[in-house]
Amino acid sequence: MQAVSDLWIQNQKQTLVDESYIEIGFEIADPDALADASSSDNGSMGFSKTPQIVDGLDKSFLPYATLEHNIWPLDGSYRLLDVPGDTGFVSVSLCDKSGLFQVVPIVSVSFEQIHDKLIPGITITWSSAFDEFATDFVVTAYDGSAVVAQKTVTGNRELVSVVDIDIQGYDKIDISVLKWCLPIRRARIEDVLIGIGKTYRKKDLISFTQESLADPLVSSLPKYSISYEVDNVDNSFDLNNIQGMAKYLIERQKISVRYGYKFDNMEWISGGVYHLSEWNAPQNGIKATFKARDILEFMTRTYYKGKYSVTGVSFYDLAEEVLTDAHLPLNPDGDVSWKIDNSLKMLFTNSPLPQTSLAGCLQLISNATCSAMSFERNGRLNISPPDNEPTDYEISLFNSYRKTEVSLTKPLAGVEVKTYKYFADDRTSELFNGTVYVSGTRTMVLSYSQPAFSASVTNVSGGTIVSSVFYTYACELTITGSGNVSVIISGVALKSSEADHLLLTGEEGDIQPVRNPLITSAERAVAVAECTRDYLMSRRLLSSEWRADPRMDVLDIVLNQNQYNWNPARMTKVKYQYNGAFHGTGEGRVVL
Repeated sequence: MQAVSDLWIQNQKQTLVDESYIEIGFEIADPDALADASSSDNGSMGFSKTPQIVDGLDKSFLPYATLEHNIWPLDGSYRLLDVPGDTGFVSVSLCDKSGLFQVVPIVSVSFEQIHDKLIPGITITWSSAFDEFATDFVVTAYDGSAVVAQKTVTGNRELVSVVDIDIQGYDKIDISVLKWCLPIRRARIEDVLIGIGKTYRKKDLISFTQESLADPLVSSLPKYSISYEVDNVDNSFDLNNIQGMAKYLIERQKISVRYGYKFDNMEWISGGVYHLSEWNAPQNGIKATFKARDILEFMTRTYYKGKYSVTGVSFYDLAEEVLTDAHLPLNPDGDVSWKIDNSLKMLFTNSPLPQTSLAGCLQLISNATCSAMSFERNGRLNISPPDNEPTDYEISLFNSYRKTEVSLTKPLAGVEVKTYKYFADDRTSELFNGTVYVSGTRTMVLSYSQPAFSASVTNVSGGTIVSSVFYTYACELTITGSGNVSVIISGVALKSSEADHLLLTGEEGDIQPVRNPLITSAERAVAVAECTRDYLMSRRLLSSEWRADPRMDVLDIVLNQNQYNWNPARMTKVKYQYNGAFHGTGEGRVVL
């Protein structure tokens, strides 16, 4: 549940609510280039922090005291530089009385590799702290020493400069500041976006939908998504229009949403952070449709680094290993884009993570620890036991468009959880015997014929093993050679046995099976059986449609009113639609 003011809450109790707003911030950029960017300069002050202008993190720029011309009012409003704070790039050079620099300040944004995806330009934030900007500047993109794009801007009067220029095949972008807006000042840059930010507001949107699905037992992966439609009468997003915007669209571009109501002042809450997954502009239509998803979109790659542990490994460490291997983007606050509950540090398994997707590994970890997977509105993945405290949110007869529908699941007779025990075979087996093609040096992953430990390369011909890392289901080899290389890998096979743990409810009905290879102890099996039973024993499923207050999140426990009483229900599906006002539909299960 999102925290809001009393004004916001009281507004939702009115027959007619105040005017609502929505904003969608869309970064039309290359996510790979953003992650690869670093910045430097040709001369800066000691307090300058040039590297932070491309780190993509939230910053707070406040005015600070220097001895530049007319920059320091003696009213206590400017901080001293010995107080930590954000500064961005600050040039060592001062401009003259006409704003020109004798030594032109240059900020270079460099990349470790050449980026071939086309971007529509860059966005430069100059100095919001001092309300200053460059009036004349040059943006130059390079591939090595070759210029691939260049644009000179004169007469700029904006604090945020959007430089429209197609850039492709680049490994460095220079920003050369020729003239500043005020005399005898240093050039300042607070942020550089390698791409262009675009904002859609309610007047720009034809429709908008946000949908969240989550299961507290994690029997399926959570899915948080948005879709929206914008006017495409000008064919800006037509895939055949080489002058349009479609050529700049790339999967995983970041989209931020926020919702607001206008009281005495605007009050905003986050609507979530998403990543572009697909888009469409029908040839015979007038609308362009965009869809975006949560960061599980980044986690479809197969994870093969699972390892058997004789002494056991905590589920917390397993989750960290998987999430670190996913190389997810940092959150805007500079922290990692996940949060794992500390209770997982006290729960252990001997099992290796199976060869499945990164997201699938997290699903197994969450299920085995009775944790839920959900997303905070800042985009951070949260793995923790579901919150059992009811919220103050109400789906009442007053704000409902129709009475809540009720359906019943089948009665639950019990929960059957399998436990898995792993042990070594009594002999060494051949795990891989094959030929790979190598030209130069190549790193590859070779899957075994069966799970194993104590694996090693027992024979190689036609090449040289540079490095090797062995896991339970596969190994990662770096080989140097020229042509076909024969490799034989041997090791001790890992066997397993299964046992069933049945928890009965005393009722007649169905038995719910739980099959999770990470459950390796009777204690864990009983815990999983109990949390599964406690959730599924409640048979009443609710389906509602109401005038939505968009502060509610999926998995929140809300009060749902019928004509006889109130029921607390944990929401498992929440859908907000916006066409000038918020319309909600959702599903939940009554909490016993």
